Amino acid sequence: MNLARFQSLLVCVVHVFPFIVLFGFMWNLPVLFPVRIDELKCYYVEHPRSSHVENISRVFCDGHYQSPVNLSRNKAKIRSSSPFKLNNYDTCPFAIHMENNGHTVMLKPRQPKMPTLEGGGLKGEYSLVQVHWHWGSDSSRGSEHIIDGRSYPLEMHLVHMATRYENFTDALQSTDHSALAVLAFVYEASSKDNESYECFICSLSQLVDCGKNKTETREDSNCSFPMTNLLNLREFAEISTEFNKAYPEFYRYEGSLTTDTCNEVVSWTVVTKPIPISENQLNIFRKLQNESGSPISDNFRPVQNLGDRILRRYSANNDSRWILSCKRADRRDIA
Repeated sequence: MNLARFQSLLVCVVHVFPFIVLFGFMWNLPVLFPVRIDELKCYYVEHPRSSHVENISRVFCDGHYQSPVNLSRNKAKIRSSSPFKLNNYDTCPFAIHMENNGHTVMLKPRQPKMPTLEGGGLKGEYSLVQVHWHWGSDSSRGSEHIIDGRSYPLEMHLVHMATRYENFTDALQSTDHSALAVLAFVYEASSKDNESYECFICSLSQLVDCGKNKTETREDSNCSFPMTNLLNLREFAEISTEFNKAYPEFYRYEGSLTTDTCNEVVSWTVVTKPIPISENQLNIFRKLQNESGSPISDNFRPVQNLGDRILRRYSANNDSRWILSCKRADRRDIA
């Protein structure tokens, strides 16, 4: 090799080597410096079932435990489980906070003892964090989960966090497939208004604009309602028996959040029996607006591949140990 060629090669190496080092550093950046969940960049995914475009991060959304999925009797293993135990679901909160965040409506009850869920094959006790909904522009679609090939116009997610975690962030950042438990209900269009939803729909109608929020208190309003209203259960003397009769069957699988970072930390419970809701009540959801002033519609994620995951179909048995506590909250109970 002559001197001129050697000098040319040396210049090339000098110029290229820093880029090689920089690329190697950036490749390992997530390992060297873990990324905060709230700093993740997002990309847009077009829904095959709708024209809706959703913000979802790539970090977890390409995983093998994604949600929602198609729930098929033919693919499910039939199991029996101990009944669910729900505590403080029939407690009337001293306040209910609702917000239109431009993607959905989110509800958070405020009460001295938050509603908790356990049993039903879940791994421990879970505390309710928030409730939100997904819906379609018409009643032919809207639910995230498809049950035996059928879509529903609306789906409710009651998001719970395992009480073994100190906070929601720790649960999200874990590798535990049961760090969160989401209790999901689909809705079916009815010719009559659902009376259990009157107070909720009344508050919802005041949240049309994106960013609008509202807090209903028992002192200021007659519309602070227990979470059992959302489960379509009124105040029965034996509410546990009524719940057991109303929702005896559900699907269970390990999955993910369906929005934002798609963390694969969710034990999903999808109840098969739909809650009735009228078209007039559904239209209140469809009037909610996003940041640009357009209606929020088709805010559901497409179904994901179930893959090798086990889908189970449970039937809750009638067990006297299943207790749903009945205690009215009082502000003086707050520590």
